[in-house]
Amino acid sequence: MRKMLATTEDFERYMNFKRPIVVLFNSEKEEGVITSHNDFTVKVNGNYFGRESCEFWSK
Repeated sequence: MRKMLATTEDFERYMNFKRPIVVLFNSEKEEGVITSHNDFTVKVNGNYFGRESCEFWSK
């Protein structure tokens, strides 16, 4: 079952264990691994995604 990543702990766990995620934004989808994150953005595949404007799901 897929899990929606919402908390800082979720992002930290998926980044540390290099678990793949799916980012949904503006009807687009990107798959990859989190390389960094903060309270406002998440970096996946070299691209930054706003935490408030995107959905992040486990793959």
